[in-house]
Amino acid sequence: MVKHPGRRSMFWLWMVALAVLASTLACGPLISFLEELQGQGSTPPVPLIEPTIAPPAEATDTPVAPPAGMGTPQGRGDEKPEPGVPGGNEPGTGQTTITLVNQGVATVCYVRISPVTSDQWGEDWLGETEVVGAGAERVFTVTPGRYDLQAEDCGNNPLSTEMGVDVSGAYTWIVTGPELPPNAGEPVNVTVVNNGSVPVYYIYISPVTSDQWGEDWLGTSILEPGASRTFTVEAGLWDMRADDQDHNVLSLRWNVTISGDMTWTIPD
Repeated sequence: MVKHPGRRSMFWLWMVALAVLASTLACGPLISFLEELQGQGSTPPVPLIEPTIAPPAEATDTPVAPPAGMGTPQGRGDEKPEPGVPGGNEPGTGQTTITLVNQGVATVCYVRISPVTSDQWGEDWLGETEVVGAGAERVFTVTPGRYDLQAEDCGNNPLSTEMGVDVSGAYTWIVTGPELPPNAGEPVNVTVVNNGSVPVYYIYISPVTSDQWGEDWLGTSILEPGASRTFTVEAGLWDMRADDQDHNVLSLRWNVTISGDMTWTIPD
């Protein structure tokens, strides 16, 4: 059994009415606020403080000077100062000459021109076929610097050696070579002894001033093993060579000073 059912129904009707009224009152301001935002759109508010950073200036074609103390950009290679004479040992730049003057009696067959920084003489500057005879001269083009110089006869015997030469300009190199003996021109004897195992077919005794071997001194003769032959020459400087039948060299001497009777033993 329910006590007073009519009163209970009226209670709940009043509660529902109050809830509807509360909802209506709460939603009104919200809807008005949303309508206000929709009317304003998406335009952002205008700032009250102006920006302090200025926009970058537009690029122009006017060149900008470098900062003080930095100088101007380096130019092309031909605008650099002209180089002077090298102060060190390495060859520099440019060109100068070395003139070899052969005032000796021997033929210069090899010329070495080497930087002082090198411990090797290097290649022959005359090449395979050129020589500088007595009384002749030869000009070589080099870069300025300090050089070691050596001139050799055809047997690689030094005729002149100059070390640490400062070639900062044109340089004259005088080569005198070996001196003639005091009795130069007097007749002396050279005895050739064949101590080898093969016959000697050709004997050449040529003045150092000549670049040719000349005639065979044996002629039609042959110098057999154990045999000897004496030739008369003038006291002086001579190059000497002995060959077998096929012109293979059995003995070779360069720049030999003959001042008196001597013996030449083959092989050396």
